[in-house]
Amino acid sequence: MDTYFMVFFTLVSLGVLAGVVFAVKSVLKVVRALPSAQRDVNVLPDATTYCLGHGLMPHHRAEFYPTLIEAVGDRGLVAIGVNLGDLLVSVGGTDADQWVAQQRVNRKHVDYVVFAADTLDPVAAVQLVDPSPDEPDWAEQEAMVAQVLEQAGLPMLRVGPEEAGDVNLIRAALAPLWNAPAAGPARLDEAE
Repeated sequence: MDTYFMVFFTLVSLGVLAGVVFAVKSVLKVVRALPSAQRDVNVLPDATTYCLGHGLMPHHRAEFYPTLIEAVGDRGLVAIGVNLGDLLVSVGGTDADQWVAQQRVNRKHVDYVVFAADTLDPVAAVQLVDPSPDEPDWAEQEAMVAQVLEQAGLPMLRVGPEEAGDVNLIRAALAPLWNAPAAGPARLDEAE
């Protein structure tokens, strides 16, 4: 009985191995058949074209922008849809740890970042609170964004729909942040 089992197991293993080899050979054949322009990420294939998307932000976020601009006034500048990977740098740990940490934030963004007009230092991130039914993991994403901003010492203002039109409320929330020192390492040279 053991001999039959060993023969059966060997045949199944050889079959699986043959299937894997066939799959790899098929993929390599397809990749080799691609024109070189399709393999070079800096060259667009002839069939690829671009068109304008839906604008910088959804309608409700666009409606908030003038309120934020008025609240900030001439004290600062407002950037729209800022990628956290452009704003934050991971520090500490091994190179691998830093790479993994940076990848966590590279595809995340905040709705707005307010910068001081005179220094261009970030003053606050502003996030509109509007969980989308299209994003079931919205709460987890928001928690992660809040955590990395807190680690970096950048305050996050969360603005709900009921506050979004109130210039004075937004201005009052920003007021203590203009001259406040960062709570964490605000710059790469301070973190090392």
